[in-house]
Amino acid sequence: MSRREAWLSAGLVFVVALLVRAWAPHWCPSRSQRTRLLLGRCPNLVDGHGLTSNTLWSYVTPARGPATGAFGLFFPRPAFEIWLPLPTLLAAIPMMLLGSTSYAATLVVPVLLGALIPVLAWRIGADLAAERGLPLERARTLALGSGS
Repeated sequence: MSRREAWLSAGLVFVVALLVRAWAPHWCPSRSQRTRLLLGRCPNLVDGHGLTSNTLWSYVTPARGPATGAFGLFFPRPAFEIWLPLPTLLAAIPMMLLGSTSYAATLVVPVLLGALIPVLAWRIGADLAAERGLPLERARTLALGSGS
């Protein structure tokens, strides 16, 4: 496989993966609990309120901080009692650049990063085919099949 064919194949896999990743969230109208939590934390970070959350989404963690209610619950509360902050930090980047705190803005980074995974799988398939000395047509089929 020539270098030009390799770049064209990688580009094709990336474009198809990007279209699928961009279309999938709109096909499934209900958002998961984790997505709703992310949508609640990112605007707080972008608006300068820090890594806080305005929701109580888990009863696993004990109530901490100033006791303002019957059970010592308070808002806003620390955002990362269980989940790690990387998805929020990555989703906040396009929110700051686009000036929007919408659901579409939170999808920019996951869609782009998710579209890179099939390209990496394609590259591993192409390297494996070259290592095994497969014929050109079988090498293309293996590489594109693993990336799709």
